[in-house]
Amino acid sequence: MVTLSFFLNGLVEKERNDYHDISNSLPFLTDNNVALGIVAQHYLEQSLKNDNNTALASTEATFTTCINIKADLKKGGEFWNGLMAGVDVLKDAGKISDETYKMFTDANDWLQHKVKF
Repeated sequence: MVTLSFFLNGLVEKERNDYHDISNSLPFLTDNNVALGIVAQHYLEQSLKNDNNTALASTEATFTTCINIKADLKKGGEFWNGLMAGVDVLKDAGKISDETYKMFTDANDWLQHKVKF
């Protein structure tokens, strides 16, 4: 989040030659971080056909080696909320189109009902 904030607020050089190093330091690159994405995808797919509690139970039954899926999904929700704050900043700065902003806000409206337990 700090790296994203630096870029969004113009606190870093835009013309850099170390983007690869920066991208390697971001979340969701290592297996552990990618696992949250896979678990979240499974949970959200299950929530399309079941209520949230049933979707959570199905996800816990599928990913038995995960310690606390509910807490992990909440952490993913916090990440999403931070991302949405960044999208709001981009919209206010006129850096993204109304169409792109609407895609994010529509997804956010849908997602907010899915991560409540």
